[in-house]
Amino acid sequence: MNKKILALKGNKNSTAFAVYFFVILIIFIVQLATCRSDGYETYAFGVQADQEYEILDDHYIDTEFVIKQDNAGGILFNGYKARGLELKNEKLVVKFFDVNSGELIQSSELLFKDQIDEKNIYVPFKAKIAKGTRVRMQLRSVGFKNQGPYLGVSETNDSAEYSWMDGELTNSYLCASLCYNAKNSNWLKPCIYFVAEILAGLFLIFIQKKTSMPLFLKKMENKGKVSKCSLKRIIVFLVIIWGVLFVFFDYVYMKTMEGAVRGKDAEVVCGETGETAQKINLNEGDEVSQIFYSNQDNLSAVAVHIENASSVKADLTVSIYDNASGQLVSSIKAKTEKLDKLTKHVTSESRKLVWDIRKKYYVLELPDIIKDSANNYYKIVIKADKVQEGNLTLIGGQGEDYPYELNSTPVTGNICMVSLYSNQMMFAKMFKYMVTILTVLVTILFIATSLGKLSTGKTFVIAAIVLSFVYSFLIPPYCVPDERAHIDATYIISNEILGVDNNAGPNRIYKRVCDIDTSKENTMDVTEELYRETFENVFEKAEDTSLVATYADNPVGNVTFLNYLPAAVGFSIARLLHFNLTTMIMFGRWLNALTAILLMWIGIRKIPFGKATLAVLGLFPIMLQQVVSCSYDGILLGAVYVYLAYGFSMLYAKDKSILDFGIMLLAGGFSAAACKGGVYIPLLGLILLVCWEIGRNLKEKIGWTLGAAIPMGLVFIGQFSQRIWRMFMRSNGSAYRDGLELYSLSDFIHAPNKLIRLYQNTIATQGDTQVQQIIGGKLGRLNVLIPWYILIAFLLLVIACCMKKKEERIYIKKGQRAFVLLISLVSIGLIMLSMLLAWTQNNCNYIAGLQGRYFLPVVGLLLLTLRNDKLVILKKNESYMVQIAAFLNVFVIGFALLSVLS
Repeated sequence: MNKKILALKGNKNSTAFAVYFFVILIIFIVQLATCRSDGYETYAFGVQADQEYEILDDHYIDTEFVIKQDNAGGILFNGYKARGLELKNEKLVVKFFDVNSGELIQSSELLFKDQIDEKNIYVPFKAKIAKGTRVRMQLRSVGFKNQGPYLGVSETNDSAEYSWMDGELTNSYLCASLCYNAKNSNWLKPCIYFVAEILAGLFLIFIQKKTSMPLFLKKMENKGKVSKCSLKRIIVFLVIIWGVLFVFFDYVYMKTMEGAVRGKDAEVVCGETGETAQKINLNEGDEVSQIFYSNQDNLSAVAVHIENASSVKADLTVSIYDNASGQLVSSIKAKTEKLDKLTKHVTSESRKLVWDIRKKYYVLELPDIIKDSANNYYKIVIKADKVQEGNLTLIGGQGEDYPYELNSTPVTGNICMVSLYSNQMMFAKMFKYMVTILTVLVTILFIATSLGKLSTGKTFVIAAIVLSFVYSFLIPPYCVPDERAHIDATYIISNEILGVDNNAGPNRIYKRVCDIDTSKENTMDVTEELYRETFENVFEKAEDTSLVATYADNPVGNVTFLNYLPAAVGFSIARLLHFNLTTMIMFGRWLNALTAILLMWIGIRKIPFGKATLAVLGLFPIMLQQVVSCSYDGILLGAVYVYLAYGFSMLYAKDKSILDFGIMLLAGGFSAAACKGGVYIPLLGLILLVCWEIGRNLKEKIGWTLGAAIPMGLVFIGQFSQRIWRMFMRSNGSAYRDGLELYSLSDFIHAPNKLIRLYQNTIATQGDTQVQQIIGGKLGRLNVLIPWYILIAFLLLVIACCMKKKEERIYIKKGQRAFVLLISLVSIGLIMLSMLLAWTQNNCNYIAGLQGRYFLPVVGLLLLTLRNDKLVILKKNESYMVQIAAFLNVFVIGFALLSVLS
């Protein structure tokens, strides 16, 4: 009987591993079939920009070169700087001539306002240019008389032969590159990955045979006792919670939404005329009227210039009539001493338009908004019902378009007036939806937790999904650091899913016309205008879905395409449904969040201890922001959760399985060896602890450690070896950012104390900022500020989650804790070193570019090892702790609105 059982287990194991090898073989074949792609080989003229060439209409630059290969695709102008110019219809004109025949090969005109890339301009060749053709290229502009953008100019030259500036031969060359179409076959990377996968499979087979570890574990029901609250206690706490929420959000509304809703778009109907201004005196019973034209919908108020509103008390009746039908549209009674000045009633965008008159005009607010007011004529009648202490004086101008009437008598001139349009009403609606969603979330979580219906994992999932949805509007598209680059990377993968060719030029892809917005920066400030744009455009249909070539950034090289895949699927679904750009980005964000939260939930369920620790960490504001963006951070952090959970499960759980071991290797390789340039590789030391734990002697421990390390090392080599080699082998003065030289490793070989000093200065000057960012004290473009006391509350909460209950096991051994601390410090050091070599200019005395979110995977590992027998908590309801984290996020959302809108 035992032999039959063993044979049956052996057959299952053999079948499972056979399926594994079959799957990786199919993946390898697919990768080999798709690894050949269209790309570009570039050959530079000028190499490093020594100076800049200002593009002006009266100047031109010529460059002569030879087409040395077939398939010339175009030319790339490097070192482009728009210089913050307000671009309209200015053009770059580039002409190509055949030097031998003198014939014009092609003439290209590009609008500068369409150049999304801030670094280069690409001009494709419209027709094939034969190999050996000697080409003379002439570059000039149209529209820049006094000030223009810049292109880089170099004194060194690789590919050009001659250069002229304004017809005179010069030794300076444009920083441009000839681009040739080329087929790229990156077959080495899938081969390395395939070898790593084979070795990992063989390693798991070897472990299974040596330890007789089962393939998988049977599902065990492990439900602990959950304390329940009485109905009376639930009601009392709910009343307190609702009261706190009401008071807090009423304060937030008063400080933010009232001003946002009050803000109106302004349109000057009849302006000031300086010295020719006339005074319109209204005694008691007088009335003045005027016809005016409305350009927009949602007419909600008019503002008139009242000279003595602060000194004369008057009761006014203001009536608005439809001029075509004579029907009364709106009417209001107002007192001059209670009228607001114009400055309080205009949006920040309109404030520039009325800056000089903002304190002279007073707003006559209508009781109801005239929604369909665009392209209609109206008649305004202002009657002075009661006037004290003299007469009321309005100011008029000499305009003839809208003559006014005083007591039904036509008068030459006009009333100086501004029309105001309430286009901000969606803020009140948005705020109402947000408060309702958050209140319902907190209520449901509290009731379900009090009744013992929710586990820690389920509480996290519900809270994370709802909060991430709110965060997707709180931090709009393009406001997460580098999100435009992440959106471009996601778009590239979406094109591949939909079968769209990505070969449109160097750093160029095909996008729908409606998806190209040149106003969007790589990272933008969270503003009132972006809130309005997001809320108004979500779920709107796309207008022009035709494909055109445009610039796209691509940070995929720092991670795998899987990090962008969920968001790319969201993009593709939105494109198939013909939704617009905003909706497409939001679909990508939501699918990215859903996938990341699912991975985190798997980790929280699996880990044998510290469930609340991971759950509360997952509800840190910075985690929610990154999870619900197009950034790859969400999937990376989700994979880290799975890796840590299965690693600690293998380390401390009584029962172990090969499946768990394999998932730990897979998640560890994905999150540490294949992402972020390998800065998280030291975290793979957790696998070393597992191998050391299950090994029976020193030889086995070392052998199994090496067996796990080899496939991980191959993954790292296949992903980052070239980049790391170039970074570490570069010499002084070979790397630049914004024209300034970066640090290189050779700077520290002979002066290691300089490296230590940089680390010390960074910790001393940036330490508190990094802690603030790790929790989420600086959201968006690091300018949405959350108070420190909220951050401290998160910090105390997660520390409380790390404490064990009195009767719980400690798990972590002292030696293991010391080892985890060591690998964490090494990983932190690598993170700082990567930013030192990739971002920090060599005149800086601290490491620039660091952000707290880079340390989150390390923080997760450190928090899990805080458990000890010194700090003990007597009563610990983990679901309540997760609920408190969700409750704190409600305050974070309110304070974020205060930071942006107050």
